[in-house]
Amino acid sequence: MDYETLISEDKYIELLVAGINQLSMPTADIQHDVTIGGRQFDVVAQLEAGLHRIMLAYEVKNKSRRVSVDQIDAFVTKARDANADKSIFVSTAGFQSGCFTVADRHGVDLFQLTFLDKPTVPKLAAQVIISKASAGNTYEPSVIETGSPEPIASVPRVMLHYRNGNRVALPDEPSQMQYYMKKTKVSPGSTLQEVIGRSLPAAINVGDKETKVVRPDLGRSFTITPPDKFFFPSGKLKGIEFDTVGVLGVPLSGNTVIDSSALSFPVQYRNLKTGLAFEAHIATIPVGPDMLSVGAFYFGYHPLRYYYCDGHEGSLMRLYLVESFQMAELVQAVIWQDAKYSYSYIPVADKKIVDRLQKRLAKMKKKSR
Repeated sequence: MDYETLISEDKYIELLVAGINQLSMPTADIQHDVTIGGRQFDVVAQLEAGLHRIMLAYEVKNKSRRVSVDQIDAFVTKARDANADKSIFVSTAGFQSGCFTVADRHGVDLFQLTFLDKPTVPKLAAQVIISKASAGNTYEPSVIETGSPEPIASVPRVMLHYRNGNRVALPDEPSQMQYYMKKTKVSPGSTLQEVIGRSLPAAINVGDKETKVVRPDLGRSFTITPPDKFFFPSGKLKGIEFDTVGVLGVPLSGNTVIDSSALSFPVQYRNLKTGLAFEAHIATIPVGPDMLSVGAFYFGYHPLRYYYCDGHEGSLMRLYLVESFQMAELVQAVIWQDAKYSYSYIPVADKKIVDRLQKRLAKMKKKSR
């Protein structure tokens, strides 16, 4: 999920853990990235129990390897130094067998965070309904059917080689890449998507990887013209390099079109000692601030979209949807949102992204005058 250096995947997982605990303990004071006595904690929860205040300290690991006994021991010492009343260690990869004995000895709860393999379109996701004039006022409910999984060729990376020696990569976030692949013109008379599509393998196995370079005819160049210059410039290319990876795809069919970037996966938060689990859709997990700041940019996932907070009026926030690519189209809008949904928006900190969004916002406001 680390697109455009928005936030690291590690930080995003920490925000999910904090948000899940906020949902399961609505009266608790949940904070992310807290320093206590010079020691950093990924998540801290403060609970009121009668006349007592209880502190829960969390360590969150988003690694491919299972957590080791040494990591549990180090966390026990850190939590003890901070006078934590309860210690919780969360992992996305699980724990080595010896961790359970050490955790029991020191009263540490072990949790695992898992993205379940049940892709869905969240109920909170927007729906775009396109009908022809002949359809009248009839509304047919959306029907989506899934087929049997089959190997397909995925293109996770595209690199443009310019004749002047520059090399520029397309954005790797799926909705951004799809937009620029379809909207970028490559002479003579093709799109970038069509040029790459003609070079994709006819058949591929899951796990197969290959890098290809498409070159123009000898002595000639590709002339490339993107829909804008926010990610890469127009110019002459000597080659288009791209990777293909064999993945297992699930065909979708029905009476509507699905933007795959809008699919999200439910998250399961399981106590490995008791077996008790809490599940929630990502769209419902609070990962942002209590209130958006006027003049600041925010983003959300599923699909990736960027907003600008233009002001508050009572309990409502005036937001500009500055950049959102859906079905290979740039979607922009001005919306009013209840402030209680501020938790869905994550602040944008990257200066390069903010600069791009400011330029898009200026164009939006100029068009609306």
